[in-house]
Amino acid sequence: MNKKTKIQNLNNYKFTKKEKIGLINGKFRIIHQGHLRLIKFASEICNYLVIAIEIDNEDINLDKISKGLEILNLIENIKLITYYKENEFENLIQKIKPRYLIKGKEFEDKISTESELAKKYNIEILFSSSDEKFLFDELEDTLKTSSKTVLNTDNKVQIEINNFCIRHSINISNIKNKLIEFKNKKIMIIGDIIVDIYNECTPVGMSQEDPTIVVTKNTEKRFIGGAAIIAAHASALGAKASLYSVCGDDDLYNFTDITLKKYKVNTNILVDKTRPTTLKMRYKANGKTLLRVNNYKSHSLSDDLNKIFLKRIINDIKDIDLLIFADFSYGLLSDSNIKIISNICKKMDIPIVADSQSSSQIGNITKFNDTLLITPTEFEARTSLNDSYSGLAILCDKLFSKTNSKYVVITLGSEGLIASTNQFNDKKIVDNLSAFNKNAIDVAGAGDCLLVTMSLGLVCGMNIWEALLLGNSAAASQVSRTGNIPITLSEINKYL
Repeated sequence: MNKKTKIQNLNNYKFTKKEKIGLINGKFRIIHQGHLRLIKFASEICNYLVIAIEIDNEDINLDKISKGLEILNLIENIKLITYYKENEFENLIQKIKPRYLIKGKEFEDKISTESELAKKYNIEILFSSSDEKFLFDELEDTLKTSSKTVLNTDNKVQIEINNFCIRHSINISNIKNKLIEFKNKKIMIIGDIIVDIYNECTPVGMSQEDPTIVVTKNTEKRFIGGAAIIAAHASALGAKASLYSVCGDDDLYNFTDITLKKYKVNTNILVDKTRPTTLKMRYKANGKTLLRVNNYKSHSLSDDLNKIFLKRIINDIKDIDLLIFADFSYGLLSDSNIKIISNICKKMDIPIVADSQSSSQIGNITKFNDTLLITPTEFEARTSLNDSYSGLAILCDKLFSKTNSKYVVITLGSEGLIASTNQFNDKKIVDNLSAFNKNAIDVAGAGDCLLVTMSLGLVCGMNIWEALLLGNSAAASQVSRTGNIPITLSEINKYL
């Protein structure tokens, strides 16, 4: 533990600052992004923030009780860390005399005892919503070694990986050994195909006729996206990937078909003359995106085309080890199709993983049930649950209730991700990883890469924490280059 520890037993502690003391109490066994957001909220209100960790027994070795204590100890806005037993909370209140008791929004109706104490001691209870973004990067200046030198990014990532492995008894060699089994897995990917076009431009200036930025187009690069890149990732990682989707009767379909064959993906793509192949065009200059233009239609398949689509899937589904629903909300995966395919998988004991993207379209991850894994973004989770206020751990619980998924991973962009188990050794566990790559070049496709890599890990026998570490490493590699390019095991291994 850092020599300048903030951890104190209050028996002999004297407060020198009596004004605007804020108190956050809880178990803090693992520190996740929801805790960090709450701390940021609290530090903007009070000028003396106390963290009180609830302990269960006489053992006050806090290094054993709270694995994330070192992080709390290094956050500048926290002035004091202490501990208490559940039946001693009133004594704690009497000693600290806080002006504010700060809780997450999700506890608003669950703190009857604390509410009574607050009234008794004239304490104001404040509830923080979790819709405010708090970047883990803001902690970087406080994460120091004992010699007071700031860790470089690579070292910080390696330390986090090491700590994560210790928390979950992960042996990196076991993960690497499981990667060999990817080549034996047959994966069916069902979802919307997208083509991404990147137009690299040179800024010219401002138009004299109207206030419009003028650029000249230099190059154009095409990439497959959506369910197509998920299939390509699976193939590049060694699995036998088959894609079931629909495209328009156009040049983009030809591009998609040729590209997927190059990536050794088995394609079952129907042509729908009533829709164009979904296209997302980006106009970029000097590494920045100036404009995005999407061209798509999102109506459902015709009855005749849908029957052919389902028939092909049903004929081939018996031979697969995993089914991935890659729903980008462009009309292919209707509720009826999802239900029919999911019921077949359930009868045949085929694991299902799912993602439902909300970008230009609004998806709903809760329409997928009894899955092995779901990986929504925070925005997608909140949109699907119509919940803008609950903390991240509570969002995970709500997703479990709605979907009965075994594992939930909520991705948080540059903050990383948070994962939760429905049941693990008879209890739920929540943990998080920060984004391993702090210098992302292009974040498009990071979630797709995470989904397929984690899914393959799980069906090859990895536990959720091993698969999470693998998936986060894959996402870090994916965002290091422009455009969707299939990930390889050698790229992932540099983090492992």
